[in-house]
Amino acid sequence: MVWIGIRDSERSGQTTCFALSVIRIKLNRELVRSVSGLDDAQADQLRQELVEQFILRENGGARDNIAMYDLIREFLLATITPKAKRDAHNAAGKYFGRLATEEKDEQRRVDYMLEALYHFVQAPHHDQVLQLSDEGVCLIYQTGFWNDARRIAANALAAARAKEKRDQIRYWLLESAKTRIGCGEFSEVASLLEEAEKCLPRAEKKTYFQASCRKPSAQNPHSDTKGRLKYQSR
Repeated sequence: MVWIGIRDSERSGQTTCFALSVIRIKLNRELVRSVSGLDDAQADQLRQELVEQFILRENGGARDNIAMYDLIREFLLATITPKAKRDAHNAAGKYFGRLATEEKDEQRRVDYMLEALYHFVQAPHHDQVLQLSDEGVCLIYQTGFWNDARRIAANALAAARAKEKRDQIRYWLLESAKTRIGCGEFSEVASLLEEAEKCLPRAEKKTYFQASCRKPSAQNPHSDTKGRLKYQSR
């Protein structure tokens, strides 16, 4: 049994194992401390207990290069409850989101942000997805990684739909269209833009169409009464 070395009373150990099982990248000492919620000394003790019980292993004997045995991870992912899974992904998302905020190197910052978004999407935590995506997509535009930007926009759009936030839906429809253009994928751009237009409130639509039908003014002497520009003979 996976829990043979973990006493039933050690809830922090079980919680930490579930949290670590959803992590996709290599583990380290700081990550164990962060997801366990323990202080440094307690987290180190817990990590050592998990190593001794063959749940975690220290690669090359390095205390800061940790991995979970594949069989253990598969078991945990197969038995994790919906609440435990949600909590695990939220804990991981907060960890990588903090790293993204603190990181100065642009590429590593993007990597941490994508990892944080992955976990908040899996949770799912729609508010965090929307908050991180706005910053993330702008950062990725600067790097030119349009495929990453497209995935961020798609996940943010799904989160906005789930929250039924009309302004956010429209915004991410437009961003999705932009990222697809950047990726050279033009087939769905028109439908995204049409849906974005439908999200405009009626008052804004009225204002938009009125603006295109203004009467001639002194600033625009070459317009006819319907607002169309006249062709001027030369």
